[in-house]
Amino acid sequence: AEFFQKIRSGCEAVVDRARWVRIDAHALEAFASEMSSGPPPPQINPAHHYVGEPDATVAFILCLDAINFGSGYFPYLAKRPGLSGYFTVATSLKELWEDTGALDAKQLAGLSAADCARIIGQEIAAPEVAELMGLFARALNDMGHFLSEHFDGDPTGPITAAAGSAARLAELLAEMPLYRDVSHYDGLEVPFFKR
Repeated sequence: AEFFQKIRSGCEAVVDRARWVRIDAHALEAFASEMSSGPPPPQINPAHHYVGEPDATVAFILCLDAINFGSGYFPYLAKRPGLSGYFTVATSLKELWEDTGALDAKQLAGLSAADCARIIGQEIAAPEVAELMGLFARALNDMGHFLSEHFDGDPTGPITAAAGSAARLAELLAEMPLYRDVSHYDGLEVPFFKR
């Protein structure tokens, strides 16, 4: 509760300082009510997400979420036919899991930008793609070190440690710099933690 209160306080502080936009509280309440009665959230799509043995599936989701950023770079990515940047990345990672198995913590810690480019099917000639592959490698390296240092390499360790609390899981994962999804606005640190 304290974690989500911090997020809410940060959002309210941003809204209070906004100069060009305002939130209509009545419309927001109606929208929240409408959303709560809407369709269920999206599920894992086996066409693009690995679904298999539980530990490997957890490792896949953690790794995919570790690199689920960088949409500003997506115009520079070579995307698979008919797929967005996200689904190109997700499908490429899924195929790696299916072809060679889940990457373990040591393998994650040792990935390079060139490895990420190979996995995702990218040429790193464009500086934007090279930069994104470097960021992906850093995020996956962080994941490997995090799992090794805190959970003896076990990808299910963070979930077990969170003991059924999504907020606790977000707090644990936020120990990794690129998983710590915050922005700075007008002197505030505003957490998003959307992954």
